[in-house]
Amino acid sequence: MMINLLATGYSKLFRNLAFRVCLIVMTVIPMFLTSVAVMRSSPAAGPLNGIYNTGMMFIGLLTGGFVSVFISQDYMEKTINNKIMAGYSRTAIYLSDLIVTITGTLIMQLTCIVASSLIAIPCRGMYNDSFSRGIGTQLIIFCVISVYAALVLLICTIINSKSYAVAASMIAMILMLIAGIAVYDMVAGKNDAPAAQTEITTEVKVAEKLSFVLPQSQMYVVMDKGLTAKTAKMIGFDVISVTVMSLAGLLIFKRKDIK
Repeated sequence: MMINLLATGYSKLFRNLAFRVCLIVMTVIPMFLTSVAVMRSSPAAGPLNGIYNTGMMFIGLLTGGFVSVFISQDYMEKTINNKIMAGYSRTAIYLSDLIVTITGTLIMQLTCIVASSLIAIPCRGMYNDSFSRGIGTQLIIFCVISVYAALVLLICTIINSKSYAVAASMIAMILMLIAGIAVYDMVAGKNDAPAAQTEITTEVKVAEKLSFVLPQSQMYVVMDKGLTAKTAKMIGFDVISVTVMSLAGLLIFKRKDIK
């Protein structure tokens, strides 16, 4: 049953206009940013390590737009009704949507890696980051993407209207982006300041805690410092977040009157 739902979902995914637009964005913008980085850096500077993760600056916004349109379309076209009438369980429907949407956002990130590398590697040579740093970064990115997708799916499950679901999803992604950047900047500013000028305020202590919880700040922490002692905790927080949001969404979906 689940295999059939996934096959249908992936078929719809690659035909979805919003997904195709996001792929174009995740190709054009990273290539532009990589080109700018190449022109601004000295040839002697070496490989542009990490440039392939430039898409993480706006992956949340793309996830909000893509997932909300993708899921809301099913409600508008009554595709979900047809699946239920065909005998598929609501649990299988919800989980298949979660898997497909997470896969879609991961494909966007992969597109960003390929697009950036097509310019960065020929111009500056192969990346020489350590293998563990690269794996750690991509693992956190996978967790961040999963949190974003699970949150938007939950929002779309709560809100029936496509326009309202898209608006609410975009607002949620913007707030998470702003919060993550603000928290990371606060912690980074404290770390960069001379020890004598550093005052450990309550706000800074809270920000340090949140920097390992908020998805966007997690990504910046790992990209800046690589694997740290907190990496496992960050992954744990993300797994818990995805699990809680998915269970909440599934509970709502099971009780929802789908017309």
